[in-house]
Amino acid sequence: MAVSIVAALGSCAVEEPFNSDTEGQALVKMNLLVNSELTRADYNPAEDCRLYISNDKGVLFKWQGLQNIPSQGVYLRYGDYLAQAWAGDSIPASFDTKYYKGETNFTVSSNQIATQVTVVCKISNVVVSVDASDLGEEVVKTATVDVESSTGNLTFENATFSQKGYFMRNYNKETESYDDGLKYTLKLTDIDGKEVIKTGNIANILPAHEYCIVLKQDKAEENIGGAAIKIEIRDWEVEVDDEYIIHGKPEFSYENNNPTIDKQIYGKNGEFTDQTLFIGAYNDFKSVKITTEDETVKNSLGGYGEIDLLNSSDLVKNTLKEKGFTIEDGYTGRFRQFRIHLSSGWLSSLPDSETQYVLDVTAMDTRGMSNSMKIRIANNEKAMDAPFAIDEDYWKKNLLAIRAYSAELKINQYEAVNDVVVQYHAEGETGWKSISLGNKATESYTYKLTGLAQNTGYECRIVGGTLSGDVYQYESEPVSFKTEEVFEIPNASMENWWLNGKVWMPNQDSYNQYWDSGNHGSQTLSVTLTSQFKEFYHSNGSCAKLESKFVAVIGTLGKLGSGNIFIGKYAGTEGTNGKIDFGKEYNATHPSKVKVWVNYRPAKAVSGKGSDNKYIPAGEFDKGQIYIALSDQIKSVNTGNESTLVTEEKAPELFLAYGQQTFESDYGEDGQLLEVEIPFTYFDKAKTTPTKYLIIVCCASKYGDYFSGGDGSVMYVDDFELIYE
Repeated sequence: MAVSIVAALGSCAVEEPFNSDTEGQALVKMNLLVNSELTRADYNPAEDCRLYISNDKGVLFKWQGLQNIPSQGVYLRYGDYLAQAWAGDSIPASFDTKYYKGETNFTVSSNQIATQVTVVCKISNVVVSVDASDLGEEVVKTATVDVESSTGNLTFENATFSQKGYFMRNYNKETESYDDGLKYTLKLTDIDGKEVIKTGNIANILPAHEYCIVLKQDKAEENIGGAAIKIEIRDWEVEVDDEYIIHGKPEFSYENNNPTIDKQIYGKNGEFTDQTLFIGAYNDFKSVKITTEDETVKNSLGGYGEIDLLNSSDLVKNTLKEKGFTIEDGYTGRFRQFRIHLSSGWLSSLPDSETQYVLDVTAMDTRGMSNSMKIRIANNEKAMDAPFAIDEDYWKKNLLAIRAYSAELKINQYEAVNDVVVQYHAEGETGWKSISLGNKATESYTYKLTGLAQNTGYECRIVGGTLSGDVYQYESEPVSFKTEEVFEIPNASMENWWLNGKVWMPNQDSYNQYWDSGNHGSQTLSVTLTSQFKEFYHSNGSCAKLESKFVAVIGTLGKLGSGNIFIGKYAGTEGTNGKIDFGKEYNATHPSKVKVWVNYRPAKAVSGKGSDNKYIPAGEFDKGQIYIALSDQIKSVNTGNESTLVTEEKAPELFLAYGQQTFESDYGEDGQLLEVEIPFTYFDKAKTTPTKYLIIVCCASKYGDYFSGGDGSVMYVDDFELIYE
């Protein structure tokens, strides 16, 4: 499947070497496409792409990552430019890492509303594959193909013949040319044990081409041992056969980004300058409307309280134009844009007001994605915004910003202010708690409020320029937020147990099953691995005892079973393997760590007795483990399928947050439990993906899933607690 990532950009603030005036400049909108039929479904080139814009004076703009490319584009002076883009890693040789690049020349001129630029990044690797489908087991026992460039090599084996390899062409600075060949070595063993080695070269290699090494049996020579092999090299250009498009919702921007889209149009004493609002969408709009409930604004627009930009009649357009409110419509490539001119005459015609005038703008594209903004106009100092504001959208983009006892504020500031102060109070309180931030220059920054109460609503604002007492020159609009509620884990102290048939369960009853264990599987052979333990504990009279045991099937035939307890559900047994669904729903909060009380006593692994000594060699002590995770979905595993098992290395792709503690020796005094704190590591996707499931897994044998460990290893656990900071 091919992947095409499209970033639709609008206008942004002009950077040097361009002046702030727009004379001789035009808005540039860009689409970045990364195309390859070889792109994995779980790989997102947008995260590591780079985009450069240059002219004959050199590189003018550099961006790393689509999220860092100005979401509303750039202004460029009229002239010729080059846009270049790269994505992926330039690793010499790899089975899963690819590299893309592309470039395009474009011209910015005065005869377009906006210049639309598309940079197509195609795969830049030389791709190698192996086709051994013609070699049957009756001919070949083993086969490998080693492919080597001047800087790297890959070895294709029976298990990896279905994979593709990706090679970078090495650039030789001395010859000022690219290496144009790959060496390959075929090694195989026939059914008689005879080894055959063949070498060769793939010459004149090109990027974005796949070279398939085809291994074929020479049927004419079957009578001489079956090891006569022909090698063919097939070459084809990698082409895009499908397209998947990701592009943004409609965008708004003022010309030259002045003011920025979230700020007022301000004219002191009614002295305004002309303003132009751009409304753009990839492909086309489904609807674009401007509305106002302000009677004064309606009158200034000829009595129109709603303006339909897609379907306005000439009468409406001419009436608005006479008032100084002009609508232009145009296309640039696959990008449609409205340009709304607000003349200084129309802006100045609005009567002086101590409150701002507001027009609501809502746009929806043909895919149903919508966006909205407000045209806000102030002509009186009392109606003017404070020079800073708390960005409420930041909390939507970073779900980790508001926790149980803290909240991170993003403060957008566009004017240098003395004596900046954060003020906040809980809902229902009247006075403000104040925290001085000192003098702040024009910049955006974050500040973390701490010491808050959990599950409590708060209101906060920014003030500055102290005049006297509680009187300030500037006050931002207050914003509200609510802290997260602390979640208490059911049966955290392990005091409630009930008998489900023959299986003891760490829950109160059949209706409140939050915890589970592998007892379901071991009890089929009348063995209990996890049980309630009352001889010592941390609180409430009992803890959970997890013990690893040899579980016999017949005589000495069997496997090592690891004592375990987990939040989730035992989903079934297949032979000697267990199917488990890890995770139960909780209140979707973001704790910082888990605290638990533990005692651990490992046993030595021995040969036999059902233990696989690959992970814990015979004679070495077992290892216990507790791991914790937050997830947006249930994690299902099957102990008979290693690809489904959880490892620390796979945690970033499986979970939103993860932490683990491994016990490699005795832990805690005899007969006593010792406190353990396991912190969560939150991965980047946790900022935008809500958590849903809590996972805690405790094992007397860390490698019990692989039936590796010590017969007699014991872990005691009690009093689990989520810690919030």
